Amino acid sequence: MTEKTLYLEGINLVDFYGVNNSKLNIIQNFFPKIKIIARSNELKIIGDSSEVKRFEEKLLQLIDYLTK
Repeated sequence: MTEKTLYLEGINLVDFYGVNNSKLNIIQNFFPKIKIIARSNELKIIGDSSEVKRFEEKLLQLIDYLTK
């Protein structure tokens, strides 16, 4: 099991998480093998190393999209 902490900076957290974490729940449905713990601008990702890496790549793409 791998644990990684990612920080969301430069984006509006409501845009990312959604109202009542609705968008975060959709993201979690795409990655059922990992556990995502969200606190403010911090995301803690726990799971298999390959799944964590894949999630991080997709998350960076999503952040790039939100900043444009």
